[in-house]
Amino acid sequence: MSSDRLMPWHVRLRDLRSRRPSHARDVALSELFDEPFDGADELNIEQLFLSFISDIDTSVLQSAENAFGHVEFQKYFASLGRCFAEMMAANPKIAIERLNFPSRELDDAETRIAFSVFAAGVNDVELLGAMRATIVEWRLLGNEPYRTFFYLSQSLEG
Repeated sequence: MSSDRLMPWHVRLRDLRSRRPSHARDVALSELFDEPFDGADELNIEQLFLSFISDIDTSVLQSAENAFGHVEFQKYFASLGRCFAEMMAANPKIAIERLNFPSRELDDAETRIAFSVFAAGVNDVELLGAMRATIVEWRLLGNEPYRTFFYLSQSLEG
């Protein structure tokens, strides 16, 4: 067993992401994304989100997308809320795309819960305003979960 495997999953991911892009790094990232990891550990989830705004090949990111299958939806949105400002600053398209839970379609009640835990992590009405503006600009208001996130975030501003 490699000594790297003794380090927590999120530390190994953070370290790999910080390396210069190379084929060897892409292979190591793909292998890491394919490893079982603790989907309840929010540090793992946050590092997984930050991978989408890192300089990582899109084919490797598909493995990262698949890794979200280990994550419960409330943990997903709580972690997204904490990473959302950094993601919006780096790449609004990717940040907004992450509002759509990748593992399955959420029902109305789950979408409301998802927004609640997401908004608690964001805790910034200006950032929520930027999210709404992006949803409108990209004509996503007719689609879930964007519509629910849009209207519920409006209610936070009073």
